[in-house]
Amino acid sequence: MHDAEGLAQLARTGWYKRVHMKASATHIDRAALRIRAQLITARTSMANQLRRLLKLFGLRMGTARTPGRRAERLAAFHAQRPDLTPLFAPLIAAMEAIEEQLRASNRLLNDPAKADKVCARLMSVPGVGPITALTFTATIEDPHRFARSEDVGAYAGLVPPTQSIGRTRCERTYLQGGRSHVA
Repeated sequence: MHDAEGLAQLARTGWYKRVHMKASATHIDRAALRIRAQLITARTSMANQLRRLLKLFGLRMGTARTPGRRAERLAAFHAQRPDLTPLFAPLIAAMEAIEEQLRASNRLLNDPAKADKVCARLMSVPGVGPITALTFTATIEDPHRFARSEDVGAYAGLVPPTQSIGRTRCERTYLQGGRSHVA
């Protein structure tokens, strides 16, 4: 009862802020993006672990950014040290499984990005791919809820909500030779 009275009082006085609820499709896109990010984190962690373990045996992976290049380097290592092959097999198999799931996740995210008109327009910008475009549209969803375009950057955490234009009080005081008055 007291909760209902409190809500009614808030509605009467205007002490509330409008809340934006994202659509179900947006939640699905955001979940898919989070799963992809988690897969990338797991793959990076495993690759770093593999590098650390190889370093213990005096072997350096070097720049092996693709799975094919990594397989070449590992084959060379296994030729040098065949006793390490069964030791590293589970870690390498797990990394390959994660990379396969990551490829499937990328395919899953490419389809909605290509079908969305806003994403297609964003992807026409050089350097913006389906993942970036889908992340932006899933974060903003409805641009009409922002009064100014500057508010979008603050909402996304890219810039502070308010930026002072011009010089601050300290800068002006310093530039006037240390005097304490502000012009």
